[in-house]
Amino acid sequence: MWWFKQAVLNTTFADVQAMHPWFLDYANLEPGVRELVWTLNQTDMVETLSSCEGHPEVPYWWEESGGTAYVLCRVTSHGEWNQLLHRLRQLAQHWQHVQLIIEDDSDQSEQWLGFRVIDCQPESARKALDQAIRQATDLIKQDVFAISSASRGMLLSIKSKTSK
Repeated sequence: MWWFKQAVLNTTFADVQAMHPWFLDYANLEPGVRELVWTLNQTDMVETLSSCEGHPEVPYWWEESGGTAYVLCRVTSHGEWNQLLHRLRQLAQHWQHVQLIIEDDSDQSEQWLGFRVIDCQPESARKALDQAIRQATDLIKQDVFAISSASRGMLLSIKSKTSK
């Protein structure tokens, strides 16, 4: 992915800059995945590359996408990311109409985090997708807060020991 970082840092690659988290205009993202993408980019685990909220209101969406919303990520911290994926899989066991889909390309360190609608009619698919994505986002926020709080606590502990 060295070419990607080079392209991002080179101002002549405006299209690449537009999709990189450093330059991403979240207002332009689809509302169904906007908060999830923002939350993922606040972690040190991944950088998002592309996303889709899924479009159950479009008649051909079911045939073309299998009823799926997704975020494609470049994994930057494999250990933490794998722990998070384990917790997401546990959460997804309680979803009735949405299946969590995780696919990766180990050569590229890219991970596809998908939400596929199952056993659901197109009219209720949007609600089911939104609920699953919201729950996943909340779980990630909780993890990020717990990790940052633990780090802050460790730093405070170190500072207090060194100041004595």
